[in-house]
Amino acid sequence: MTEVYDVFGSGFDNADRTKPLSVLEAKRIHKGTVTVVGTIVSVTEIWSLKDASDYKDARSIQLEDVEKKEDSERLDAILYDDNIEDVRAGEIVKVTGKITMENKNAKTKKLITVLHIDEIEYINRKQISISEADIKSFNEFARDKKTLIERLRSKFAPDVIGHDEIKIGLLRAIVGANDFDVFKNVGRLDTLLVGPPGTAKTTLMIAASNIKPNSRYVSAPHASSKTITAIVDKELDGGTVLKWGSVPLAAYALCCVNEIAAFPPDEQDRFLETMSEGRIPLDKHGNHYDIPAPTTIIATANPIGGDWADSDRISNDEIFLKKNLLDRFTQIYPIRDNKGEEELRVFADKLSIIRGKRQNQDDDCDEFLRKYLIYASSRRVKISEDARRMLNEFWVRAKLKGLVGNRMHGHLFKVAEAHAKLYLRDEVDEDIAKEAMQVVNFIILNYGATVDLMIGPRDVTCKKFIDILRNTKAGITIEELCRIACKEDEQIAAYVGEKWSVEQNYKLRSVVDILRNNKNVKPVSARPIVLQWLSDVSDVTEEGSSIEKIKNLERLTYDDEDNAVADTSDTSDKGGISASNANNNGSKTIDHNDPVKCPTCDYWAKPFYMKIHQCPNVKQKWNCEICIKNHKPRFKTNDKEEYKKHMQTKHRLSA
Repeated sequence: MTEVYDVFGSGFDNADRTKPLSVLEAKRIHKGTVTVVGTIVSVTEIWSLKDASDYKDARSIQLEDVEKKEDSERLDAILYDDNIEDVRAGEIVKVTGKITMENKNAKTKKLITVLHIDEIEYINRKQISISEADIKSFNEFARDKKTLIERLRSKFAPDVIGHDEIKIGLLRAIVGANDFDVFKNVGRLDTLLVGPPGTAKTTLMIAASNIKPNSRYVSAPHASSKTITAIVDKELDGGTVLKWGSVPLAAYALCCVNEIAAFPPDEQDRFLETMSEGRIPLDKHGNHYDIPAPTTIIATANPIGGDWADSDRISNDEIFLKKNLLDRFTQIYPIRDNKGEEELRVFADKLSIIRGKRQNQDDDCDEFLRKYLIYASSRRVKISEDARRMLNEFWVRAKLKGLVGNRMHGHLFKVAEAHAKLYLRDEVDEDIAKEAMQVVNFIILNYGATVDLMIGPRDVTCKKFIDILRNTKAGITIEELCRIACKEDEQIAAYVGEKWSVEQNYKLRSVVDILRNNKNVKPVSARPIVLQWLSDVSDVTEEGSSIEKIKNLERLTYDDEDNAVADTSDTSDKGGISASNANNNGSKTIDHNDPVKCPTCDYWAKPFYMKIHQCPNVKQKWNCEICIKNHKPRFKTNDKEEYKKHMQTKHRLSA
């Protein structure tokens, strides 16, 4: 039976107990109530302790100093009742409890320090808090999708010059590390940086570990694969204790392994289960342990001989890692150091500027970036059906060329999901799928090969629509475009579906939006939407027709003479409106229910349709659309200078 002693006379017993102590300081105290800050390095299963009148649930843990000074110093502690729930190894905690000295081996008189914990506070769980204001700022930051990736990249490791693709790859690895599933390799993007010494590999890796809370750094030349995974030690009382290494302690975060090739080949196998299954199976002293290790591995290595044999392409034979371990890395980024003379001068100038800035920097990690990535990693992403087809076809082509293995199929989808998280999106669409394929192509390109990117069904539909418009002299409705395209291409038919209304079909709406931005496509009508191909783009003026301007015409008010509704012919018999119907003393909004008459022909229509009416009597090249949309007598001329003068005098605009 364990005996408990109170040993008197320690110089530390009279110390200030209100100040949090380190593990080493706590072990030199023999009694009393203390507060200790440390990292949980091992957690046992729940066991029962018989109290004076009842049983209490308990769980043993070991604490280690956050900044380790002596690697062997660990403090045994016991949690009770409600405190035993959701205890994770690797977390930094602040605990308060009573110190006792206990003898765990009846054959010896050796006493150990045990802390009986009454209160426990998880430091990191409170450090990173994301408010509603933070989320609002994140969404605002991510609104401009075109420049988002570049802006994220500029915030990460600003002291490192270049390596743009690697920086984004590490950001993907950070957001991929999440706590959704313990024993499933969901989202984790294990990443390997390989290159000559002095190419900022370690700097980039440390920058990534500084962003993700609970991340760990390990130097392979000064460790063994056993100590960084898990070991089982014998205790003095004959029992065993499981001691977790840096890999399981960095659960849901990054374990950064510098110079991973320093591990002998037989020790490299210890990473296989972690990287594929997120666990470490261990059998020792007749016991089986299944240690959860949902950890993302970020590793660095040098090519054999210190540099690549070929400056243009690499080979896996130049990396001193086992093939089955290399195959488990989702992202492999080779780094070259073959700058020319001019590039070296530019590099030196930038480096000297950065060295001057470092003196004024207190923290290399951007706090906004840290919160943004933590928020992004919490999103659950799904793959759209169109994106899934594109990614599958890309992998099939790469596989047939012998460029990738079976695991790359899962890697490709994980890259796409992590990239969507960077955009704060909940779905991988065709655009994200393209970027994911470009990432894999960038990696494959270093091996001297490439795979053609797949074209998604949206782009196929756009291309088909443009081909139809080119071959049609007159305007054509969206419904007619769909009918022709779906009849000729089954893929388009599957993508567009049976609803050919832009309002009811978001896929079709995205296609129409792309066509609107094509300078050769002219919108002829908005209801129904009619498009026409222009072989000569000069036929469209700066005030030319566009769908967006047509939409803006729906909300027109007239509050001055220039914007008043023009006097048209008598509309009393048709219930129409004229200038006399407008309010001369204030603004007047056109009633969309009353028809109006075209000033130059006998066409009658409601105001909205009149705005987009293309009068056959108007054939001049230069037409004032401001006059047209306000239903005023049309200004028409073939003289461009006269048109400019009209715009300047009547509408105070430059043509």
